[in-house]
Amino acid sequence: MLPAFIAPPILQLPLETLQLALCLADPFDVSATSRTCRALRDAIYGPEGTFVWRFLFLQTWDDPRLRIHLGTKGGWHSGTKAELDMALNAIEFDWRTELQKRLRAFKMLHGNPRVACKERKEVIKTLLMVIHTSTPAFTMPGLEIKSKNAVWLREAIDSAKILNNHSWPRFRHPELYSSEELPDLEECELRSEIHTYFGLSAEDMTTPEVSEPAPPRNEDTEDKSDEHQMAEEPSNDTEASETSAKAASSSSSTTIAFSPPERRHTRSTSDFIVRLLGLPDISPSTLSYASLRTAARAFVYNRDNYIPSNKYAPLLNDLQGGFKPYWRHLEDLMVVSMWNLAEEAPHTLVGPLLPGETEKDREARFRPPEDLDALRPYSAPGWKVQLAAAAEWEINQKGEAVEDVKEKGKGVEGTTWNDWDDWAGVEGRWSRVVSFVDYRDFARYNFHLRGNGRRHDISIFEEADFMEATRVITVELRITRIESLSESRHSPAAIRLNRPRIHFAGTSYMPHLHGPYGVEMSRVRGFVECLASEDIRWQMISSYGGEERWSSEGVQIGGVGSARGVVGCWTGVDHDIGDPVGPYCLWKVAGREVLSLASSTPQRHHLLGSV
Repeated sequence: MLPAFIAPPILQLPLETLQLALCLADPFDVSATSRTCRALRDAIYGPEGTFVWRFLFLQTWDDPRLRIHLGTKGGWHSGTKAELDMALNAIEFDWRTELQKRLRAFKMLHGNPRVACKERKEVIKTLLMVIHTSTPAFTMPGLEIKSKNAVWLREAIDSAKILNNHSWPRFRHPELYSSEELPDLEECELRSEIHTYFGLSAEDMTTPEVSEPAPPRNEDTEDKSDEHQMAEEPSNDTEASETSAKAASSSSSTTIAFSPPERRHTRSTSDFIVRLLGLPDISPSTLSYASLRTAARAFVYNRDNYIPSNKYAPLLNDLQGGFKPYWRHLEDLMVVSMWNLAEEAPHTLVGPLLPGETEKDREARFRPPEDLDALRPYSAPGWKVQLAAAAEWEINQKGEAVEDVKEKGKGVEGTTWNDWDDWAGVEGRWSRVVSFVDYRDFARYNFHLRGNGRRHDISIFEEADFMEATRVITVELRITRIESLSESRHSPAAIRLNRPRIHFAGTSYMPHLHGPYGVEMSRVRGFVECLASEDIRWQMISSYGGEERWSSEGVQIGGVGSARGVVGCWTGVDHDIGDPVGPYCLWKVAGREVLSLASSTPQRHHLLGSV
């Protein structure tokens, strides 16, 4: 007679106790535990296992359901904390799949950079998902939440080999890579987006020596085993072995071997890089060794990149009647602006404190925040006060529906009726950085012919006497009108998110050593709207001497109301073919509460070329 089977102690635990124990383990150990027997596999991968994966996920990252919920509420929650928790519990989310993607991306970031384009794109898409699901700085009045995603992203990108410019084929020596390793256009746009979010690093501002990349190294067997344990759910031990074997085979097939010398400088590689950068008249050999700054300037100051089909802006037509950000263009605008600002800032930190400003606030006017927390929605200054005022306004409404009161104010010129309606955080004090080159260099680059009869000689940007000027300008904005969502030009995303177009006006001025306030440069007007891609577009027109002269177009970097602000370009308001172009960035430094303190009127000053 066979002895009766006695379950091991771990299987004798109640399911709730077992799952609580698994929550304390590493995700890879949890996956390994599921391979021991069917009972543990069902407890981990079955319907009851959602609790385990959700707990493991929330230990490291923000709750992504919060951004999903707020996307249906116009951006913030106006109810109680209990109502918010109830709404989040009603949202379904695949915790296990998303956790597996993020762990795999982390390992690949610090592993062998010589992998296929498809693998790199999945890593970048995962990082972008982490950015886009970061918790807003404020989800409801009085509730401020710290972001775990920003902490994880800092650790993930630290010494990340895939995102390192030395192994980035776009600007750094593409002739050292095989054609299979070069990124396709989708990956280049993804890389530009992630680079724009992360900002200009110290490594970006250095030109590495030409060196041949090392051949791909063999991963340790243990590392491969850990990586593929999280790849997909096993159904039994046999299937698990087959899955691991297939995954290992797939991984080895996508790792690209080092290209032999005879494959370098191929015609296809040169053509691809030239087409990729959008500068068909540049020599591939010159382009291959151009610095990041030179390549960025070559694109930003190329007048051919500003055309009616993209609204003379860093936008792309999505071929569905809407527009989306052109991240390649935004990246170069960011590189030029931030590089210039890094050089100019020590020489421009002058002038008295503005009304309601501290020493720390004055420093913030000369460089936008570059930490990853600055990408979170509502992380810009002033949101805490604005949300508190909006909640108080809503409580004080009696005898009439709140939405009816809001609708009555729409279309009234010169008034803002409550803080809820300023969904973009327009009102307040902003800092703006504008860069431009000598028009003679601009004309020589865009309109003059070289010896071979071609334009766009990038050697202009490498000349010793090439000059690029940068101005730091303070702008104060007030809302003048908010359109009704019933107007046809609103995108489907704007209607869904309850983000009508906001019109604003204000004054720009430069700080100076003398006087209590500043020298007025120009009057500005513009609008902010939500694109079909849910990104935020800013348009601003500057007037000089009563005449509208300059037009600026930009895109909000990060979530709505982010502290990182706006990156964009400026050109002539009439968009004539000879009009100059250049980059700018705009970020908020103080909320609307400082506007009432700025009672003194800046003196008029005729400053030619103010943008």
